Amino acid sequence: MSLALLLLCSAFAMGQTNNSTYIFPSAISNTSIGASGCMNATPSEDPIASALRSLLLVSSANPETYRFRMEMSQDTDILNLSSAEAQGIHTRSMGFGSLNMTARALKLVMASLAVPQDDDGNATALAVEEYLVNDTVYLKADGNWTSMKIPGMDTVWHRHDAMQQQIDMLNHSSITLQGLETVDGEECYKLMANIDTSALASQLLGQNYPILSALPMNFSELFRNMKLKVYYWIAKDTHHLKKTEELESFVMNPQLLGIPDKGQKSHEMRINNSVVLTFEGFNESVKVVPPAEALMAKPLSLYLTAAEQAVPVSSAANSSTAAANSTMATATA
Repeated sequence: MSLALLLLCSAFAMGQTNNSTYIFPSAISNTSIGASGCMNATPSEDPIASALRSLLLVSSANPETYRFRMEMSQDTDILNLSSAEAQGIHTRSMGFGSLNMTARALKLVMASLAVPQDDDGNATALAVEEYLVNDTVYLKADGNWTSMKIPGMDTVWHRHDAMQQQIDMLNHSSITLQGLETVDGEECYKLMANIDTSALASQLLGQNYPILSALPMNFSELFRNMKLKVYYWIAKDTHHLKKTEELESFVMNPQLLGIPDKGQKSHEMRINNSVVLTFEGFNESVKVVPPAEALMAKPLSLYLTAAEQAVPVSSAANSSTAAANSTMATATA
């Protein structure tokens, strides 16, 4: 969902803020959080937060269906380090998704608007409608439908479970309790996760995502200069994951992207992302059926050496990284 989610799958202080209240340990019932829940805490971790994570893992085990909303903002500053010239691009995206794990079906509709700083006349908009049904992707862009069959998708289908990606990241993070907040009228516990970006990079470059190892990007250096925070909201009554927010900032240059920096110019992109996911409709009726025109779309040819080398379903992360590569390539041309 941001760059971190693709390489996956980025503020509030402890205590009181305008919309949050510090929770004392006695505020959480011992009947809802047993001693076993606190045993997952590391010596430096908040035991109450660790117990909440345990409850989340139980409540989120194998959900059949859910829906989600996504909001993303990305501010990119492209700097020419030789001339000190700068260009800014502001991108805002929103999306809606539905997932049915039993039927192995996912729908995602996204709209994005990119506005160059001080140049509103050159704003561009993009709308995408996408379905993943079993091993076939149906994609509508620029009004046209295409389809693509991914061999072996059954073995990697779970990678497109946006909520599980978020929970996996939470489960490998050091977390602290921030307080109570209301999300869509539902009272939630708010947690903050400190992400070890070096460990995340090592994990993502391992066998789970071998395609990343084949890309020319220097992921180790990219993660080294990344700042990443993730916030989680867990419903007080159901312990379902209600909302996540990622706040991340990082720097890219042509060398990190594997793009030659032509001439004597030296360029750099400074990127700040915010990605918010809100989940709802757990185990409610969710039907994901591509429209008739999508089912009649001419299939695209696809040549893959392994099913793991395909990540067909769009996410803010995919859009973000693709935009970064395209923007940097244009800037250095």
